[in-house]
Amino acid sequence: MKIQAYIRHSPFDMNESVERLKEELSAAGIELSADPLNNIYTLGTFYLYFRNPYIRYPNLKDLLELVRNVEDYPCVYSGKELVGITPSHLHEPAIHLNNFPVTYVPPNCNPVSILLYTHKRLDYLKLSLNSLLYSIENPDLSDITIFMSAPTPEVNSYVLKVAEQYPLLTILRSPENVAFAAVNLYLQIRRPEKFVVFEEDYILPQHTKHVLPYWNHQFCHLLDEYDVVNFQTSLENQCFDFFNPLPRAPRMVPFSFEHSWETDKTKDIHIIGSGFATKAKFYASFGNNPPFYVSGDGHVFSQAKKVCVSSIHGYHIGWNQEMDGHAKIGDPSRFPEPKPIQEVIDAKAGMKYTVDLRKIVDL
Repeated sequence: MKIQAYIRHSPFDMNESVERLKEELSAAGIELSADPLNNIYTLGTFYLYFRNPYIRYPNLKDLLELVRNVEDYPCVYSGKELVGITPSHLHEPAIHLNNFPVTYVPPNCNPVSILLYTHKRLDYLKLSLNSLLYSIENPDLSDITIFMSAPTPEVNSYVLKVAEQYPLLTILRSPENVAFAAVNLYLQIRRPEKFVVFEEDYILPQHTKHVLPYWNHQFCHLLDEYDVVNFQTSLENQCFDFFNPLPRAPRMVPFSFEHSWETDKTKDIHIIGSGFATKAKFYASFGNNPPFYVSGDGHVFSQAKKVCVSSIHGYHIGWNQEMDGHAKIGDPSRFPEPKPIQEVIDAKAGMKYTVDLRKIVDL
């Protein structure tokens, strides 16, 4: 049986990753084809299917030997992953392979630096941090910082325990609750070129690492061209404080492997301050607003000339905080006014920093 391969990719993927996979297939003697799912196929041909240029099948050689000796082979799955297609048998019983692993290779680009800042909602922090670490293929090799803003003893203890598992994890702590100014202090101390920020109340869905593998590398790559790169936020649990009294049609979020990017800011997309990536210098250019000396994500997004927004929707559990025993969304205590000069401690290295929030514009 003849074997060809189809690589599903988009202009947002790194061209180097696409070319690398093409070279690997060529070395294995496999020709490329058009999309066999769009009725462009040849009878008697088995099509290897790569739904993105980062996916790999380590046991591919075994599958090829099996297929080549059969005249008519059905479609092949490994778990949920569609590995190979015989279009004429697409809707017939398929073969589900055991012990056929599916892996991913990272783009040839460093991962974006990650900040997650927290205060006292330990229940939310555990869920959010767990989802973040799970979504990353190599969390023990990634530049991740957790900023604890006047943490409770429980939050402090939990974060330090997590840090024991990840040697590169940086832990910063401020005695005062600086709220959003944590981003300001992080940028002045850690000095990343590009970064993505998460609050303690945003859960990335389980499918993130499968639908958008090595997303932290892909975000970094896209920030070479775009001012802002973002995950979206699901609206299904939005709190009543933000309800619009005007009736609107219900929104449905499709469940599909078909990840996409949106670059038109006028489209109906929804972002918050979590999963929000940008360049440090661009972000710092708006840092002249006391008391936090940072600018809201909405303002930064509106000022961006080019944006790129993922179709993946995170779950903003912070909208549930009133019913979960935390302060109401509109409670003024959620928005302290930190002093311009702040003391910050690196909890692992033992270093102390004195940082002037107003100096953010000097980055």
